[in-house]
Amino acid sequence: MRLLIVSIFCLPFLQLPAQDLVGRLLDGAGHPVVGAYIFTGEGELHAHSNGSGRFELKGVVEGDTVHISSLGYEPLTYTFAEKTTHRW
Repeated sequence: MRLLIVSIFCLPFLQLPAQDLVGRLLDGAGHPVVGAYIFTGEGELHAHSNGSGRFELKGVVEGDTVHISSLGYEPLTYTFAEKTTHRW
């Protein structure tokens, strides 16, 4: 199974409970993962990665469950925390 590397950077906005989650999805060889589906909970917030693997998910709240799935890769799930970077 191909290794999926995910770097996620949060853009904090003071005094707002919701945050924007932005990141870039790369495979084990460092190539962008295009068209991956990124969503929270039951899909109320969702985005797709673009041609360079970048995505932006607006309105994420700390503690939300974030799911990432793409054809040919193992799905990933994690709990959103402000100002964190994730790498798999």
